[in-house]
Amino acid sequence: MIKSDIYERLADRFKAASVMISRGIAEKRPILIRHHADCDGYAGAVALERAILEMLYQHHRRESDIFYYYRRSPSRTPFYDYSDATKDVSNFLADVMRHEHKRPLIIVVDNGSSSEDLMSLRKLKIYGAQLIVIDHHPPCKENDNYIDLHINPHFVTSSYGISAGMLCAEIAAQLMPGIEDMELLAALSGVADKCEGTELDQYLMLAEKKGYSRRKIEQIAECIDFETYYLGFLESRYMVDDLFFGDLAKQDQLISMISQELAKRKAAYEVAVEKYTLSENMGSFALASLDLEAVSREGEYPRRGKIIGMVLLHVREKLGKPVVAYGYGRDFLTLRSDKSLDVDLAKIIAGLRQAMPYALVEGGGHAKAGSINFIAAARDEVVKYVHDTLAKANYINP
Repeated sequence: MIKSDIYERLADRFKAASVMISRGIAEKRPILIRHHADCDGYAGAVALERAILEMLYQHHRRESDIFYYYRRSPSRTPFYDYSDATKDVSNFLADVMRHEHKRPLIIVVDNGSSSEDLMSLRKLKIYGAQLIVIDHHPPCKENDNYIDLHINPHFVTSSYGISAGMLCAEIAAQLMPGIEDMELLAALSGVADKCEGTELDQYLMLAEKKGYSRRKIEQIAECIDFETYYLGFLESRYMVDDLFFGDLAKQDQLISMISQELAKRKAAYEVAVEKYTLSENMGSFALASLDLEAVSREGEYPRRGKIIGMVLLHVREKLGKPVVAYGYGRDFLTLRSDKSLDVDLAKIIAGLRQAMPYALVEGGGHAKAGSINFIAAARDEVVKYVHDTLAKANYINP
């Protein structure tokens, strides 16, 4: 769809994905898309879904057969959780026994690259599944021992300008040339994940030609993030379609309703953030922290990462300088940093593991946005370590 040096260097992997998916459909191999339950994950999964369903309709005589050979499942965790993998294995083994199906092709979208995904990938391979991972998080090398095909921009660039949804939209366009709305899905995922670069700029230009301004795409992305938070583990194909590219009247009604609610919640949380955020002036930047459990309600939107994003914006506007912000709870910590600071989440996690192995630290994400998990007994030590490490950050030219 667009011109990109990064895509050119990933072209062989794009083609290999198209071949694997096409072959799986021709062989009547069930396909499962397992994706992160945020706007990027949904956009990528829906892009592939539209292409795959069109191809399935061409290969199966009865429409009811489609439901035996295709499934999409969202994951709330930002990694392929072992419990989700266990459910997937249980389901496809039952289908093998009942319907004599082949072992499935599982496509993991916006997850699958981190060390936290490793056990799940290993389990799927033990039971004979074929695996494609399409992700944009920093990859763990060991994972590739259990992945048939791994598509990740980090293999060819250090840039964070490509989202998983953008990759999936390109693959879907190769699978079914002429398929509609791929540029919109790519733009939605890139905007939602705050990507920057020529690739997103090109998708936004293509979307604008179809009547979608950047502001409208931002609004739709926010609404999708809200709606998918409450969908949880449900596939809900038709409700998702209404949000992404359904009937315009219904889409406008949904967006209007959700936008009004989001505005109320944002205003309420901005007051709480302003009241309870602790900020320190570190000279060239500001360091902000917030007790997330004390200011958020369990199971209620906005997500923790969204609240820390609000903290970042609040302190940046207040002090007029770059900010690194973190929020913490009983056994977790969420971090966001401006790009102009030399913050690296992976190094922080590695340092924690070395300094306090008893804290059982896990986590991941991007260099300047992600989460850390640990046992509750170690909370104070972990929070102090992270705070002291962030306090030593330096301003860099982004």
